[in-house]
Amino acid sequence: MKISVYVPCYNSERTIEECIQSLKNQSLKPNEIIVINDCSIDNTTKKVKKFKVRILNHKENKGLAEARNTGIKNAKNELVAAIDSDCIAEKDWLKNLANSLNKKIVGVGGKLIEKEKTNADKWRVKHMRQHWGNKNIINPEYVAGNNTLFKKSIIKKINYYNKKYKTNYEDVDLCKRLRKQKYEYIYQPKAKAKHLAEDNTKSVLDRHWKHMFWDYPTPNTFSKKILKLIINFYTMLKFLLSDIFTRTEFIQIDMNLFFHHTKKDLKYK
Repeated sequence: MKISVYVPCYNSERTIEECIQSLKNQSLKPNEIIVINDCSIDNTTKKVKKFKVRILNHKENKGLAEARNTGIKNAKNELVAAIDSDCIAEKDWLKNLANSLNKKIVGVGGKLIEKEKTNADKWRVKHMRQHWGNKNIINPEYVAGNNTLFKKSIIKKINYYNKKYKTNYEDVDLCKRLRKQKYEYIYQPKAKAKHLAEDNTKSVLDRHWKHMFWDYPTPNTFSKKILKLIINFYTMLKFLLSDIFTRTEFIQIDMNLFFHHTKKDLKYK
């Protein structure tokens, strides 16, 4: 079974070596590893060159969806897996993804395990979950793009990832279009990858703002900014009520959410 694996990366010097090494250590060896360098300005390229992998360099920063498309379009094989540069794959990750495919199933998404070192990491686990638990699920709302395997021909048929999604939501949009075309994909919790991200209050709120951005109207007019202000206040209250009796260490982050998100929405043009 020949499988290509691609890794989109941007300024990933802290984690890219661990990521690639985890792919080299797979029980089912990938036929090729492709690193898509989305115009990094740190030492990412230098670190990637330590390994025997294909490097594809964007001449300008195009964003996550386009990086994924570059990986898929340039893959030599029909089966194309993806892992993000701040993740490390467990030894049987690729095998468990591949074993879940059949004639009917066109794609598989695995389980992302968070580091949970800081309070912000733990807050992210609760309020920004990127997996669906410990049971197989056919056609969940989405499978996270940082841990997937798809049939290249099917992704081509639905016109790849939408390039407007530069930081996130590209996976949600792709899965919507797969379901609309009556394709089936599966969540496979045995295919595990570990997320190396380590957040503080500001970085996790930046991450959450991007995470929820496309779920609501874009705040590019006065009326939409007011609507987002109301949504931000509601989200803060919802999280506070969820955390106040069980996770009091999250309250500071919950309280900051409204002011952080509203400030970013007001600046958005």
